Amino acid sequence: PKRVVVTSAPALMTSKIAAALITASETIVAENQMVEGAPNGTGDLFAALFLSRLIGGASEEAALAAASASTFEVIARLVKAGGRELALVDQQEALVRPMAMVDIRLLATPRCPVARPTGIETL
Repeated sequence: PKRVVVTSAPALMTSKIAAALITASETIVAENQMVEGAPNGTGDLFAALFLSRLIGGASEEAALAAASASTFEVIARLVKAGGRELALVDQQEALVRPMAMVDIRLLATPRCPVARPTGIETL
C-alpha cells in the first residue's frame, strides 16, 4: 500500500496516545492526550476522518493531525458525558473544525529503500 496508519500506538510522551502514518519516504506521528475509558471502535472513526481529509485535498500530515484532533475531541466529550456510543451528530463541529492540540513528530526516514527478497532459496 501507498500508506499505512497505525492507531492507538504507544506515544513518546507519558499519558498520550499516538497515530502513526507510515509511507515509503517518512513516518509521521500525531500524539494527543489519552482518554481513560475510551470506547472500542474509534479507529473506524479515525479512518473515515483521515480518508475524508485526503479526498478533500489535505496533505497527509494535515489529514493525520485533523483526524487525530477530531477523534480525540469526540472521545473526550463522550467519556466526560458518561456516554457509551459515539454521538457523531452532536459532535459535527469537532469533526469539521477540531480545536484540540495535536503534537506532530517526524520520525527517522530511511535514506534508501530496503530491497525485498524476490524468492526463497532452498538448499
